Amino acid sequence: MTSIKEIRRNISSLQRLHTITKAMEAVSITKMKRAQDRAGANAAYFRSLLRITTNYLDAFSSYLSEREEERREGKVCLLLVTSDKGLVGNLNAETVRHAQPFLDEHPDADSICIGRKGYEHLRRQQRSVSFHRINVSDHVSLEDLEDVADHITEQYTSGAVSHVSMIFQHFVSTFTQQPTTIQILPLNHQQVIDNLKKTVFHNNESEDMGAAQYTVEPDLNRIFDRLFSLLMKVSVYSALVENKASEHSARMIAMKNARDTSEEMIQKKHLLLNKQRQTAITNEVLESLGGMQALGV
Repeated sequence: MTSIKEIRRNISSLQRLHTITKAMEAVSITKMKRAQDRAGANAAYFRSLLRITTNYLDAFSSYLSEREEERREGKVCLLLVTSDKGLVGNLNAETVRHAQPFLDEHPDADSICIGRKGYEHLRRQQRSVSFHRINVSDHVSLEDLEDVADHITEQYTSGAVSHVSMIFQHFVSTFTQQPTTIQILPLNHQQVIDNLKKTVFHNNESEDMGAAQYTVEPDLNRIFDRLFSLLMKVSVYSALVENKASEHSARMIAMKNARDTSEEMIQKKHLLLNKQRQTAITNEVLESLGGMQALGV
């Protein structure tokens, strides 16, 4: 039977754990709200950029077909976005589980990692990782991700890779995060529309995505290169801010569950402590009565 001293030690440990998880929950709530605001603000910009890209691809599909013809051969590239830290429930496990069929289908895929957890997972599997970033700040900007976007662009334009896909946690709500795969290269009209539906539109929303008529100045090459570079940066940035919002939401939920569990365990330990104290008092009374009877008092 557990002693009263040990039960009190357990209660003390649980109370310290409760204090820590409560503090971490409060910090996670603050970070979660900021990350969600950033993800919401980025969604409108990403939506507009994808709409422009869709119209552009429709208007100049024949020109783009000629440019993409020379890049049909090459490896597949995967950009895997995870968190750097744990205490997020099964968020990262779901991401790598979602990525596993893609990796099995393309065993020689070239991988790019943002986040420590995904990078460590791929290294354990001895996968090829050509570029990785860890310890990315919550206040990341487009300029901070320029090296990642430039690496993808260089790999694609040089013909080293023919397709580029991203896997990340799409933020739906505080309690719902969805592992999502989107193909960002090569560019085509239907693929961009699919990306819009996966990452921007919610609750089956839709809007007119018909092509617009553009007058291109000064020339197609310069417009395409500028739009292509911007789209790569914004795509990587969008995946990261969505994943950050998902990460902090999952951590807040995990800390809340840990706090609730510690409270429940403390209550159970207090009940056990009271039972042990009552048992000890009863035994002492019985021993006193037994002694008095033995002495004939």
